[in-house]
Amino acid sequence: MTKVPKFAGNGKKFRVFDSQFRAVCTLKNCSEALDESFKKELPAAFNTVLNVSDPAEKKQKEALVKNNLAMSYLAFALITDEGLDYLEEAKSANFPGGEAHLVWKSLKDEYVPDDQISMAQQLNELTELKLKKDEDPKRFGQRLIRVVNSYRNTIDETQLVAVVVREGGKNYANCIRQESRYIKRVETRNATAKELIKAMAEQWRISGGRNDDEDNDINDSEPTDVALMNSGAGANLKCFKCGERGHYA
Repeated sequence: MTKVPKFAGNGKKFRVFDSQFRAVCTLKNCSEALDESFKKELPAAFNTVLNVSDPAEKKQKEALVKNNLAMSYLAFALITDEGLDYLEEAKSANFPGGEAHLVWKSLKDEYVPDDQISMAQQLNELTELKLKKDEDPKRFGQRLIRVVNSYRNTIDETQLVAVVVREGGKNYANCIRQESRYIKRVETRNATAKELIKAMAEQWRISGGRNDDEDNDINDSEPTDVALMNSGAGANLKCFKCGERGHYA
C-alpha cells in the first residue's frame, strides 16, 4: 500500500514533499496532472460527453481520471487549513472537484520563491550552519547538503568551501590545511567542500571523536611515531602531519 506524504506548510520541507508526492503520483500514473501544461489535456468540463472510440476524446477521458486521482491524493496530503484553501481555490463550475495542476501551481508559487529571494534565503541558511566542537563533521555535511538541495539555485563551490572553512577552521584548521595542500599538490586544483568534510570526518574518527587541534600542544618539530599501513582499508588514510597517503601520524 502506497503511503501519501503529508505537507503541513513548512517551506523548508517542500522540496522533499515535492519529490515524494510526485513519486507517489508516478506510481499511480497521474503525475502529469500536476503540470501546468496538463490543462490542455482536459476536456472543457468534467461532465463533457466523450466518445471513447475517438482517440482524442479517449485521451481526454483518461486525463479526467488522472486529474481526479491527483486531486484525491492532494486532499490527503494537504493537512492544514491553508492547504485546504488551495484545494478550494482550484475548484470551478466546470471542474467542481478541482484541477490538480492549479493546486500544484499555487503550492509552487508559495513555497518555491523567485530566484533572488530564494538565493538570499539559502545564503542565510548557510550562514546559520554550525559545527559543534565534538560533533561528527559528517553530520555537519549532511545539514549542508540539505540546505543546498532544498533550493533550486546553483551555489558556487567556493561559497560551500567558505562555509566549511568558517566552521571547520575553528577545530580542524590543521586538517583543512593539510587536505587543501594535498589536493592542490597532487591534483593541481582546489579542494571541494565535500573533500574537506570527508577529511575532517576521518580525523574525527581516528582521534576517537576529537578534533585535530586538541593535540596542538605537540611540537611539530619533534619526531612523531608513524604507523605504516599495510595495503587494505587503511591504505587510503592520509597523514595529517605530512599529507601523504598510506600512513597516519
